[in-house]
Amino acid sequence: MSGEPGVGKTRLAHDFAASRGSYLLLEARPGEQSVPYSSHVRLVRQMLARVPDPSLPSWVRRELARLLPDQAGQEGLPPPMADEADRSRFLEAQCQLVYQLADSVDAMVADDLQFMDSATTEFAVLMLSRRHAPEPGGRFPRFIDTYRTDELSPQAAVFVQQLVTAGLAILVELQPLGSAAVGALLQSLELPGAEKLVQDVTRHTGGNPLFITETLKYLLETGGLERGWPEHVPASGRGQQLIQQRLERLSPSALLVARLAALAKTDFTLELASEVLEMNPLALVTHVAELEGAQILRGERFTNDLLFEVVRQGVPGALGTLLHRRLAVALEQRGAAPVVVAQHWLDGHEPRRAAPFLVSAANAETAALRHLEAALLYHRAAALLDETGHADEAALVRGRVRNIPTA
Repeated sequence: MSGEPGVGKTRLAHDFAASRGSYLLLEARPGEQSVPYSSHVRLVRQMLARVPDPSLPSWVRRELARLLPDQAGQEGLPPPMADEADRSRFLEAQCQLVYQLADSVDAMVADDLQFMDSATTEFAVLMLSRRHAPEPGGRFPRFIDTYRTDELSPQAAVFVQQLVTAGLAILVELQPLGSAAVGALLQSLELPGAEKLVQDVTRHTGGNPLFITETLKYLLETGGLERGWPEHVPASGRGQQLIQQRLERLSPSALLVARLAALAKTDFTLELASEVLEMNPLALVTHVAELEGAQILRGERFTNDLLFEVVRQGVPGALGTLLHRRLAVALEQRGAAPVVVAQHWLDGHEPRRAAPFLVSAANAETAALRHLEAALLYHRAAALLDETGHADEAALVRGRVRNIPTA
């Protein structure tokens, strides 16, 4: 299911899945594109929480331990993959795992595919492309996927089209609401005066449900519902101006926390914020409560993607540079994915400090037999080393590319 941000993809997917029985939710999140299997690992963790002690074949559990070391059991961690046969066995194990654990649900909702890492996408296409039923004791999972129009990676877009062409998927393109639907929505809210504003709201928001919600919030806060459509309402412009007004009402400290959350993306936690901002934990909790009260954060996540984008784009340059550098140091100490740490150093205008982490990420891709991804990371690291006057180190890194198998 595709559509623009705020058009209602997530809500429709949840409602449809719930109408068919029980379902699991997989949320791909901003910042995951560069961390292989990060989306898949979260899904597996959720499934294992529902079935904490599944009766998995020993070979499946052994392959699962490559991603979740705590599942290794008495046999310990498997040796590194040596060839394509090892990689095929690893992918087959992940398929069998999902088949078996999915037996307790009727569907899976995968939300925001545009944020999904390429390794998880590759695995998902492999699994979805199978027509045959899984082995006895499991059932083929039914997926409902959502993504933003025109924001999928080229590779993922090709995969989606291939599934549709093969008759394995149906693509639903969700459009904004028309005037009649906007009227039904406003009437259902039972807000005095709202039903009289159908044409104005439709014109102002373009029928985007998220923008409609933001507009109604503004009218409620300013008394516009009682007085009728005001002479001036801030232009929606994908909701940015409305969201910006909400941000401007925050205290400086709460806004700083929101900005850090936008830069940290999926790595944001209260503990990380306390360290990076050198903020007392009790004071931090107060600021987070303010953000939750303003419906900007829900726990440690933004309430919608548009809010995330507006906050991120509004971070002043000097502040962003400083926060990225502090995030790089803190996340390195926490053992974050090397490519994530590297990106923070790059965004903090420290390319020399980013290069070693790109090399580490490339080494990991090489070990996983993802040779193209490894080569791209090595070249990227070498280019940074050249730019910062470390030509000898750049040459050594490029030498690693020549050792990568070409087939």
